[in-house]
Amino acid sequence: MIVTNGTLNILFLLLNHLVGRQGTLLTEEMTYPNMQALSGMLGFKIQGIRMDGDGLDPDALIEACKANPGVKVLYTIPTLQNPTATVMALERRLEICRVARDHDLIIIEDDAQALMLEDGPPPLATIAPERVWYVMGLAKTVVMGMRVAYVMAPRFEDTEAIMARFGKMSMWFVAALQAELAQALIATGIAAEATREIRRTANDRRAIVAELLEWPAFLERPGGLHVWIPTATNAVEIAAAAHSAGILIRPGVQFAATPHATRAMSGLRLSFCEVRQEADLRTALERLRRLID
Repeated sequence: MIVTNGTLNILFLLLNHLVGRQGTLLTEEMTYPNMQALSGMLGFKIQGIRMDGDGLDPDALIEACKANPGVKVLYTIPTLQNPTATVMALERRLEICRVARDHDLIIIEDDAQALMLEDGPPPLATIAPERVWYVMGLAKTVVMGMRVAYVMAPRFEDTEAIMARFGKMSMWFVAALQAELAQALIATGIAAEATREIRRTANDRRAIVAELLEWPAFLERPGGLHVWIPTATNAVEIAAAAHSAGILIRPGVQFAATPHATRAMSGLRLSFCEVRQEADLRTALERLRRLID
């Protein structure tokens, strides 16, 4: 395990080490938006892989591996995917790990919201521990803004290889006071209680979203801190109009792994837990409903 100053620093280290300049990273066609910024800084290319209602499509992953045999790293968010909020079922996780073994892929598993589920599927890292780097932080599910995260490497030798390159660079160091605070919160059970409270609030907020947008499907699956709203092809225009009306919502194009990702143009990601007052959330949703209509 390497403990770091937030998950973005972990991803910076891993992508530099595993993919490198001129390399290619496989991701879901819709993915963590900072991936584009990391691509620009570190000089690697991104190839988006088709998704379906259950997340990353294993057949599409096989096609990408066959077409690009030199590509060896997959970044994926299997639990409460960003931005689509899908949760990859166990059977699909087994398939993805099987493809990774067949094509010798290394997997970076980003599990930022996994603790939002009380009884979620097992991480990919427990299915294929020999090839998965498992990333998790506390900022989403324990204390907002707490920059404490960790990565579990497949082998001890893998952590040594990263430390040999980056060990003396202070930008990834976790602040000692934050690390001590995180340890205390976990050891006393306060962290677990905080997570339960965040989970309860998120479930309540998601029910409000489903009610006011008249979208009961939001309640059919376990949920995290955001929902994905399918729209027609005018998601960018809706997001711009919403912004003018005082509502911050992100169009899918901002999460596109590649500029022409098909799903990216037809959806909106609504994050509903940063609004402090429930009344403000209701007002925003009523305005948004009118815009979508």
